[in-house]
Amino acid sequence: MLIYKPFKDPKVGFEHLLTEIILQFLGYHQLLFTNFVWDPETRYVIGWSFCAFVTLSLFAEFIQMISQSIANYRESRRKKAVMDYSLASAA
Repeated sequence: MLIYKPFKDPKVGFEHLLTEIILQFLGYHQLLFTNFVWDPETRYVIGWSFCAFVTLSLFAEFIQMISQSIANYRESRRKKAVMDYSLASAA
């Protein structure tokens, strides 16, 4: 995703890249819950780190969803205003 740009909008590409990075970190965290780490206190701290990354992922997706909803709302309002103007000028 860094060399070949599969998305036309760079913002969408960045959002997908951020999601992939967070998922990669979550995958690494799951490996640390195995017997790879023996100390229970360290696993406890890793659990909180896992929770923080999940929260970060949810927050990033929520912000993306809200910003896309606002952009869609503004676009629909703009289209409606253009339609109203064209109907008013035709009459």
